[in-house]
Amino acid sequence: MRIFVAYEKEISDRVTRGLIDLYSENAAIRLAGVILLSKLRDKRAVEPLIQVLADKDPVVRIQAAYALGCIGDERASEALHRIAETDCQKMCVELGKLH
Repeated sequence: MRIFVAYEKEISDRVTRGLIDLYSENAAIRLAGVILLSKLRDKRAVEPLIQVLADKDPVVRIQAAYALGCIGDERASEALHRIAETDCQKMCVELGKLH
């Protein structure tokens, strides 16, 4: 039982660290937080990750979408559909500028 409690505390501490990183000014730190949360697949991260879908950095947004897919919580469905429409449109415009 003690091992289980210690494991739960470690997971909880990691989730907390990832959630804190989401609010950093540094995009690389936000990205690291999102990646950590995607690996942990903890449902407590769903709402904060949904907010990250609006991040100014496209790499952070895409990784947040991936993380939400990894977690697989229904709450993310509408937000994921919305970002798929808007980010795909933005990407197409940017790619069109290259030609």
